[in-house]
Amino acid sequence: MATPSSSSNLKLLSLDGGGVRGLSSLIILKRLMDIVSPDPQNPVKPCAWFDMIGGTSTGGLIAIMLGRLQMSIDECIEAYLSTMDDVFRRNHLGVSVSGKVRGRFSTKALTRHIESIIEKQNCKGQTLYVPNDDLPCKVFVCAGAIEVSSATTFTSYPSRDGQSSLLLNTKIWEAARATTAARSFFDPIEIGPMKQKFEDAALYLVNNPINEMMNEARQAWARGGDINHRIQCLVSIGTGHPGVGPAGDGLLAVMTTLKNIATETERTANQFMANWRDQLVDTKKYFRFNVPHGLENVGLENSGKQNIITASTELYLRVNAVDSLRQFEANVLRGASVAAPDLHNANLLMGATPVILEDQPSNRLFDSLDDRKEYINRKETEQWRKLTVPAWRIYERLWYQMPKGQPGRVTLAEFATVLTKNELVTETHKFWPMLLPLDRPADPLPKGLAMALLFMLHLRRWIGWRPARPSAQALFILRRFAEWVDCSCGCKRRWNFANDIGLVDERHMLEAARKCPAKTFLDTQAYGMKAELFHRQGMDINVDNRKAWKARRWE
Repeated sequence: MATPSSSSNLKLLSLDGGGVRGLSSLIILKRLMDIVSPDPQNPVKPCAWFDMIGGTSTGGLIAIMLGRLQMSIDECIEAYLSTMDDVFRRNHLGVSVSGKVRGRFSTKALTRHIESIIEKQNCKGQTLYVPNDDLPCKVFVCAGAIEVSSATTFTSYPSRDGQSSLLLNTKIWEAARATTAARSFFDPIEIGPMKQKFEDAALYLVNNPINEMMNEARQAWARGGDINHRIQCLVSIGTGHPGVGPAGDGLLAVMTTLKNIATETERTANQFMANWRDQLVDTKKYFRFNVPHGLENVGLENSGKQNIITASTELYLRVNAVDSLRQFEANVLRGASVAAPDLHNANLLMGATPVILEDQPSNRLFDSLDDRKEYINRKETEQWRKLTVPAWRIYERLWYQMPKGQPGRVTLAEFATVLTKNELVTETHKFWPMLLPLDRPADPLPKGLAMALLFMLHLRRWIGWRPARPSAQALFILRRFAEWVDCSCGCKRRWNFANDIGLVDERHMLEAARKCPAKTFLDTQAYGMKAELFHRQGMDINVDNRKAWKARRWE
């Protein structure tokens, strides 16, 4: 069932139009879903995480595939590329004998591909609208009603526009065709017994449907009232900052229109940020992802430039989008820490036995930790030095899945609701007291020590480690297991010294190729005289980073 009207912590996804550049949106969304997915081996579908997905033009087509057809990101990319490759082949001139603008590409080919995608998902002949709103997430697409020169929405749920018999009976393929009927590219579509004509809503200044997203969310969950306090996460994904490109076959009016669409898209984004700065932007609830450079010469129909789109988008994710991705991840984790405890704590605090499943996602997530070098640094002989960044990230995901009756701390009973397999429960009871004072062996653990315990369980399972009680100095370090500090050289790498020698997180670097003396020092594993001679600067920065890390207050 879709999220009920009383829902809070809403997660909303808005997708811009952009022709073949919609591939950029999908690559960005794939990165976001990697962050969201608790089990790396079983990525979450967007329809299972977002409460509403909406889009315009190719963004609308993607919204239908992800939301109404419930496709995975990989399935969507495969179908999208196949469609773009076949459809965007030169069909005829973009102007008729009478001088009117007409579609330059095969409308029949586009329709054929859309119908094929729908049939493969066993939804042939179905309407976009679903009675009783019986979908994991709500879906809408924007289109332009030509006769009234106005934008409208086709929805999968009851809405202010969706009560007419026309919109209630529109087939999935018709809604997809309506939202993708970009003038000069494809012919408009006629829908219903009155043959009402629809085309791409980008021509009606709705290429970026972020305002429509807010309006639809208000109607769906707040009856037209205030919605911002119910939003956990609002994601808006663009298709890159485009140039006009070869989009008009010399038709000045069409080229001017396309340029206006590109300008309007970013103007809408900027105006939305200004209007909602206090409620959504400053509170880190709103996220806008859009490739700033590299797609200027990729026209809406340049399906042969997929490599350029992919490379430019991946570079953007590594360099320009680092801070936004970090904030998005914090939003996801914050939402998990707020939502997860409720059901568990109600049972734990009342003394009831929580429902425990052997095959629950948290068990599968822990099972994904094995003895590969990605998760255990076998080059090191000292056990704590075997810690790796990818393993650390999984420990943190498990931490956020634990119910917590006391903020920032987890009891043994709460810890055990996440790792429920018998051998894990047994080892947990053995290791728990090692991290606590002798006179308080059952106290709750703070985040750092709980993550350290997960590391101990991980190594116990795969290399048979039998840890001894850590010394007072070791516990001082382990309490900061969850803490990171920015590199003092300014490269935006982050450092953690829970493994004694230093862990480096490079997801948030300012520049993808920027060198860091401290990282070079760590990679060479130079010590003593060799370090003094060749890596003095890196050694000094490493010392500064370690001091800053030890000075952090632990949770």
